[in-house]
Amino acid sequence: MKQIFDCKTGKLSEVKLSAKDLQNIEAMKKEASEIHKKRDEEETKIKNDKKSGHDKLIELGLTKDQIFALTGFKEEVEE
Repeated sequence: MKQIFDCKTGKLSEVKLSAKDLQNIEAMKKEASEIHKKRDEEETKIKNDKKSGHDKLIELGLTKDQIFALTGFKEEVEE
């Protein structure tokens, strides 16, 4: 159901969603899901790239404090 407000009369009415309305809703849900998936993938890539860069700097002999001073990246501690 969707609600429609008539500004002239001030009345609120409810009507059933049409097949086209339902198709539009499903298309928007799919698009939103794809956007969220892409964002999550990008965030994971950034996190992995930061960790990889951190590990390479460790291999070069920098301390964790030096790396943090240079990059602002602090390695996450898993509990």
